[in-house]
Amino acid sequence: MSKRNSSLSPVAKGAGPASAATATGPVTPAGTACPAKNRRALRISLWVLAALILVVLGAAFWYTNALVSQMVWVHIPPSKATPADLGLAAEDVYFRTTDGLRISAWFVPAKPAAAQAGRVRGTVILVHGWGGDLGTKGDLLGHAQFLSENGYNALPLDLRAHGESDGKKISFGLDEARDVLAAIQYLRARPDTAGGNIALMGFSMGASTVIMAAAQSKDVACVIANSGYAGQVAGTQHGEYVRRILNFLRQHMTA
Repeated sequence: MSKRNSSLSPVAKGAGPASAATATGPVTPAGTACPAKNRRALRISLWVLAALILVVLGAAFWYTNALVSQMVWVHIPPSKATPADLGLAAEDVYFRTTDGLRISAWFVPAKPAAAQAGRVRGTVILVHGWGGDLGTKGDLLGHAQFLSENGYNALPLDLRAHGESDGKKISFGLDEARDVLAAIQYLRARPDTAGGNIALMGFSMGASTVIMAAAQSKDVACVIANSGYAGQVAGTQHGEYVRRILNFLRQHMTA
């Protein structure tokens, strides 16, 4: 028995670990995975992430396109307000743009009692914004009223794709500048305004429109570009707002 045990002892001491290694394969450090499996999992994760990004970008593009289409390809309905609501003697007028659209406007003459020395100070073309409280010519009648009472003609107009004017597309000032230029030409051809001063007054989108139109015309005496909200001219601020406009017009529209 002692010989048998002694003959087996070298195997237990020297050959045991080698035999275990051969039977089980190479041993990797504890807590690590196979590099090939890591790379495969990483590739799958990157493909999934890329797919999710494409889905999000596609959804954002679709939503943005739909939103812009609703804002651009639209015709804003006319306002229910009329000059008669404010006791204004207005004339319905129409004129055509260089691209063939018919633009609707009201010509509100200066009240004779307010005209300086029996002469009209000039004509102010009023240009509304996109939607909201100042979205068509009917929303500008309050401005037309105080201008008329202070010796100015007023011409509030409906830009293309708004109110009673032609058009189904809004370009936020780019094409609308043609509408204002057509209004200037109309005033120049009208006997009672042909030689008078012309001012442009725009609100929000209309402010950008009058700036672009003035850059293309030599017949504009001055420009008032108002990007504020309708609420900014209400209440106690209204008197100061009107005073500043009239002072500016008097400085730049001398007879």
